[in-house]
Amino acid sequence: ATVSQTVEEWLAVNSGYTVQVMATTDEAEANRVARRYDAARVIHAARQNKEKYLVVVGEFETLMQAKDRAS
Repeated sequence: ATVSQTVEEWLAVNSGYTVQVMATTDEAEANRVARRYDAARVIHAARQNKEKYLVVVGEFETLMQAKDRAS
């Protein structure tokens, strides 16, 4: 199951790295995509006065681990 959080909530409990696989204005689409991945989260953010939903995957201790997962 995915977990939907705001950026602030997510940052409060995560200090490592992750991989963003999508940014969309459609929350339902973000949730559908997040279900395709293990350890995925949907993060709600406002950018340039628009609502966005970011799909992020994984929790990595180093940037190199995140980059390896992304590729």
